[in-house]
Amino acid sequence: MNVSIVIPAFNESRRLPATIEKLMALNSAGEFKNITIHEVIVIDDGSSDNTVEICKNFAKKYSTVKVLESGKNFGKGHAVRIGLMNVKGEYALMADADMATPWTELNKLRKYLESSTSHIAIGSRDLPESDIRTHQSFLREHLGKLFNFFVRSITGLKFKDTQCGFKLFNMAYIKPILSELKVNRFAWDVEFLFRAKAHGLTMIEVPVQWEHQNESRVNPIKDGLQMAWTVIKIRVGIL
Repeated sequence: MNVSIVIPAFNESRRLPATIEKLMALNSAGEFKNITIHEVIVIDDGSSDNTVEICKNFAKKYSTVKVLESGKNFGKGHAVRIGLMNVKGEYALMADADMATPWTELNKLRKYLESSTSHIAIGSRDLPESDIRTHQSFLREHLGKLFNFFVRSITGLKFKDTQCGFKLFNMAYIKPILSELKVNRFAWDVEFLFRAKAHGLTMIEVPVQWEHQNESRVNPIKDGLQMAWTVIKIRVGIL
């Protein structure tokens, strides 16, 4: 399996170095079974720190690392969309910059994707087999569960966790959908999966190891309400 890694980044100068170095070390050690890491694309979403400079230094150090700049802060969904539009690999892994899900879980997503003949494998923190090493706060965790119940009720998607930042895509089937996507911020996952379902793509939810990381970019109240309204607009066809 030939895989491009897509990492959206906004003010990630503190976390990105360890994330990229860990990925490169695991790849050099042959920890990704039957997987070739074709490229690592970091999309800077208008950072105000030195994220871009750090990424460009990594691009000099590792030929597989590429940096894309959005110019200003549009949102995570916009960054992911730009990244996916530029991948060259047959498959693409979207991974958050905080390494909350270990890189080696890519092996698990590959196995599930290939054994199920699905087009998309999404990492999940809310299946019985999910391995949560460090939980979020009570408020964040329960608001997250409430949001996903809301998503299932409104959209008909059956997934327990749409928001985990670890998803593997078969790009031959995904690329035709990208031009339809409009959500720029945190509800991009829901729109993406909703559009994929409408196109008849098959998706599988995969239990992953996960550990809460501090410095979350999501405000559970403000962003949660915005995401809920976005989900409604997706469902009724306003978006």
